[in-house]
Amino acid sequence: MKADDVIDLLRAKYPLPAFALLEQVADGTGARHYRWADALVMGVWPSRGYNLLGFEVKISRSDWLNELRKPAKADALMKYCNGWYLAVSDEKIVQPGELPETWGLMAAKGGRMAIVKEAPKLAPQPFTPELVASILRNVLVSDKAALDRARAEGEQTGHENSRAAKKLKELSEEVAAFELASGIKINQYCDGKELGEAVHVVRSTRWLNLDGAINTAKRVAEELERLRSVNLIQKLANESKDALESKDALHG
Repeated sequence: MKADDVIDLLRAKYPLPAFALLEQVADGTGARHYRWADALVMGVWPSRGYNLLGFEVKISRSDWLNELRKPAKADALMKYCNGWYLAVSDEKIVQPGELPETWGLMAAKGGRMAIVKEAPKLAPQPFTPELVASILRNVLVSDKAALDRARAEGEQTGHENSRAAKKLKELSEEVAAFELASGIKINQYCDGKELGEAVHVVRSTRWLNLDGAINTAKRVAEELERLRSVNLIQKLANESKDALESKDALHG
């Protein structure tokens, strides 16, 4: 599981339009920023409360142990939040007793983010101009990135549609040529399997020795004609014999 996957699960847990989630928010802009939150989530409906939650995302135990070596790192943004969570891909990343008292814990379970330990309620400080500037910049950058992605996807879809239209045109032309040459309307032909078999037979004749087949047919016809002539002569001979025998019988 990647960090982006954990963020996606957080988006699912805190969906628009009731919540706003921003990634990688610093405590200031320009040279006046020192720490980052992997994510900030704020409720934007009065019924949900205007609470700001901060998230530190970890996907490995080694990453979490590095975080523990600098426990004050999160304070730069935690001080503005109503609650602070460690969001992990696996609950086993955090061992018992390691989580700071002011932190809550969420873990990926069954395709969603589940609260393992509720974050204690904090007393947030008022937003500073530096933090507001950082949030606004994050929003603008995120919107621009989303717009760029949408524009790129639109261009890609346009290219794919253009290629598909070209292929459809070429296919239509091939079908029209076939219908003109064969006298068969594809959309009116009831048995496509039968048509395919007939085309296969015709195409297969390319490999036959047609000259040899024609010569064989001629020889068969000549032999039949010869046999018919022999039969005719035999019939005439038999009739002549019968006539002579009848004449002899009358004179006798």
